[in-house]
Amino acid sequence: MKKTNILVFIITFILFFIPFFWLKPGEMNLGGDSGRLYFYDPLSYLNNTILYSFSSSGTGVENYGYPPFFFMLILIVLKFIFSSTTIISIFNGIVLSFAFLSIYFIVYELLNNFKNPIEKSVVACSSILAGLLYIFSQLSIYSGWENPILSHNQIFLNPLIFFLLLKYFISRKKLYMYAAILISVIFAANFSFEGAPAFFAFYPLSLTFLICYVKFIKKLSIRLKELIFAIILFLLAHSFHLIPEIASLFSSGSSLNKTFFIQEGESTRMGLDFFISIASSVKVSLIWLSAAQFQNALIFSILIIFPIIFVLGFYLNKEKTLLLTGIFFLAAMFFTSANITDIGFFFYKQLFKIPGFSMFRNYHGQWLYAYIFFYVLVFGQTFAIVASKLSRRLFFIFIFVFSLVILGFGIPLITGAASIVTHEENGIRYTFRMDPIYEKVLNYFKKYPIDGKIITFPITSPGFQIFQGKDGGVYQGLPTISYLTGISNFSGFETLGPFNEVFIQAMFDRNYDVIKKIFSILNIHSIFYNSDPYIYSDSFKPYLYNY
Repeated sequence: MKKTNILVFIITFILFFIPFFWLKPGEMNLGGDSGRLYFYDPLSYLNNTILYSFSSSGTGVENYGYPPFFFMLILIVLKFIFSSTTIISIFNGIVLSFAFLSIYFIVYELLNNFKNPIEKSVVACSSILAGLLYIFSQLSIYSGWENPILSHNQIFLNPLIFFLLLKYFISRKKLYMYAAILISVIFAANFSFEGAPAFFAFYPLSLTFLICYVKFIKKLSIRLKELIFAIILFLLAHSFHLIPEIASLFSSGSSLNKTFFIQEGESTRMGLDFFISIASSVKVSLIWLSAAQFQNALIFSILIIFPIIFVLGFYLNKEKTLLLTGIFFLAAMFFTSANITDIGFFFYKQLFKIPGFSMFRNYHGQWLYAYIFFYVLVFGQTFAIVASKLSRRLFFIFIFVFSLVILGFGIPLITGAASIVTHEENGIRYTFRMDPIYEKVLNYFKKYPIDGKIITFPITSPGFQIFQGKDGGVYQGLPTISYLTGISNFSGFETLGPFNEVFIQAMFDRNYDVIKKIFSILNIHSIFYNSDPYIYSDSFKPYLYNY
């Protein structure tokens, strides 16, 4: 047992330090839809973004960015000690190591409670492989490491919170419950409206599993009073963002109200139409293989070993725990694919009639993390069952083959390739070193704020700002002028609000009178022009300049 603990510690230690080799000194990865500028300048990000109800970007939409308040305070303290590069590496190291440890302990706990005991070495090896598969599977690697958004935190938050709740239900020790609530407050954004799709995709399903496991497998009673107390404590701890969000939700005309209570006739446009348009792109067979959607035949032939283990494990199974896990695994598979038989497809379409369900229109991305979670729980149990039937020699061969496969497919993440380059055919590198000249620009805006708004050229379609770093890397994300200096900035087609179509047409027509009028209406005082020819190249046209 001591050898196993040492091995788990070594693996955790290695996983924590792997991200320190992804970035060169001074490099950062700050882009993506959610933006991660807080790693670069957390104090400015807090002062100019989180503390305000409306965004300074564009025409000023409602801002749901205030939940990460406590996380920002931690980053501010760390910024006094470490560079942005080191902080990003530390955070990524925590993500990898905690994700592995959480899955390891969950699978270990489930296997140790089998009625037919399995040898400890088999339990330990199966739990380790399940933890490694969770972070190195094709679905995990290609789920957003290159431009992480807010929901990406699920990779370690989901199994960590699940494990703490599992320990609480089994041991009845409230310390685990308090730890889970504390972690949820630190990462409050993942438990707010902004993180709603991720929250509702994982927690209702996983909490139902926990209750069923404790009630029907462990034969323990559910302490309702403690559970109600925990829910109330959770709501109170998150009241600093839930109260204003609920107020906005029921305020007629607010963006949150419009998003949740879709008006008659708009549901198709906002949710169902989008779902139907992408439904054919996800194949159940590839999900079953735990592969990304586009892979070659060689990968298919290797990944087939995972479904084989599943089938053999269920065939040899005599445990209720695996059957229960299998039921929730199939439920997660259905929601992740949403296209299993015509009846299943019809059923998923009907769910869009529920207010707020349109958040699952990008169903594959929203349910993916819940699916990966239950996938590795099933893998860990079926692997242990099959391995327990093998001789000692075959067992070691078994372990070696699966370790080789899992680590082999984890190479893009281990080397950092998956976290650096998205469009390899265009050679765009999304890690960059901040140009000192551009830092002077930001500092100028901080010290001498102008009385008026700024428009940034080039204008991108989604409203991203794009600029090249000192050594060729690229920042592609939220407008830095808005989020780090507090000056209202129009950086893209979507940020121009009701004037976007008119403005772009006036640009093409060179109708300067119309452009001046729009500038006057929007109180645009200055133009910030990036003359770097690289950011106008064909590499960025398909997505950034497609208006």
